[in-house]
Amino acid sequence: MGLLAATLLTDAELKRIASAITDVERGTVGELRVSVKQRVSAAERNLPVRERALREFYALGMEKTAGKTGVLLFISAADRRFHILGDEGINAVVPPDFWDGIAARMAGEFTHGRFADGIVDAVVGIGDVLKTRFPKTASDTNELSDDVVIS
Repeated sequence: MGLLAATLLTDAELKRIASAITDVERGTVGELRVSVKQRVSAAERNLPVRERALREFYALGMEKTAGKTGVLLFISAADRRFHILGDEGINAVVPPDFWDGIAARMAGEFTHGRFADGIVDAVVGIGDVLKTRFPKTASDTNELSDDVVIS
């Protein structure tokens, strides 16, 4: 883990986040990922955080999930920004302001330096909706790693 990520999240907190993702995914066909970018490249510096999140979404292969049920929590640690990005299958059924509510709660925790708490709260909040709208099926498999991506 890099120095910047280490100041935001400890190894124990990274495991806690991955465990929360695993717990959520036991009840849904949805796939969650958390990605923490430590640096913003010169080429990406002027891009909105949503565009950087979208690039990461595709870099992680999240658009390939069955049913288009991926959700990315993208955190740009260097400039202290984040974005929650749902795939089209999810965005078709959640209210338009759904991500805003999750993001507001996450931002509140981040403001107080509780990064892991904010991420876990977001994972659980997203999971509550995914379990209702996209329940687990007998044929579902874990399509994406539950580990936090640090790069």
